[in-house]
Amino acid sequence: MTTGKKAEAATQSDIVAALADEIVNLRDFGGLPTEDGRRILTGRLFRSGHLAAVSEQGRALLDAQRFSVVADLRFAKEREEAPSTWPRDGSIDVFRIEGGEQSEGPHVAVLKSGALTAPDIDRFYTGFYRAIPFDPQFRPLFGAIMRRMADCDGATLIHCSVGKDRTGLLVALIQTALGVTRDAIVTDFMATRHAPGLMKMIPEIVERLESRLKQTVTVDIARKMLGVEEEYLRAAFAEIEQQCGSVETYLAQMGVDNGVRTALRDRLLA
Repeated sequence: MTTGKKAEAATQSDIVAALADEIVNLRDFGGLPTEDGRRILTGRLFRSGHLAAVSEQGRALLDAQRFSVVADLRFAKEREEAPSTWPRDGSIDVFRIEGGEQSEGPHVAVLKSGALTAPDIDRFYTGFYRAIPFDPQFRPLFGAIMRRMADCDGATLIHCSVGKDRTGLLVALIQTALGVTRDAIVTDFMATRHAPGLMKMIPEIVERLESRLKQTVTVDIARKMLGVEEEYLRAAFAEIEQQCGSVETYLAQMGVDNGVRTALRDRLLA
């Protein structure tokens, strides 16, 4: 067995591939260049879907990664239906939505809204992305997560149920705070379309939703629901800029001011 620093290095380079079958949409969102000529460190920032299927071996890999912050952006009902198997103790700061027991994940809410065509789904998600930055549950949570990230040296994992919408928005805000250009953020966001294992979820999603909602869900609709569109994220940024003037002002209003952003950059850029 590899031990010590060699084991840590192997874990940092191989963790995404090793856990691809256990954690959907797991990827490192570091590596991007910033406007000041630096680059986000790799092996420090990860994003994914839920952690309900992580094996004992997978949990050991995650433990070795030395995470300091885990952000579970699911509602209480989602957490109850798919309980996380990691982390197992109190050594990692886990940030969660408080309340929201009756709230549904967007992939369920979109169908409950009656959105059963591609244009309907686009309208739903565009509205969802415009609303989430100012949601009274998510906005303070986003600020708390980013402030904690600025104050610790370990790795961060951000996830929701599928790891594309709520996760995608928070990742985009973190990348903005680190100085990544808007176009590069959108390009990284769109990489979800090629996320490991995401489209393999289609049969499971179809079966679960049909059983729960008692209505037909086609493969094409499930595929559309599991995808992302550039217009979704751009709608979120547009709403933020309309209400706050700039994303920087929005971040400052939730406690991620210049001092916090500088601390984030000092810890996460090279």
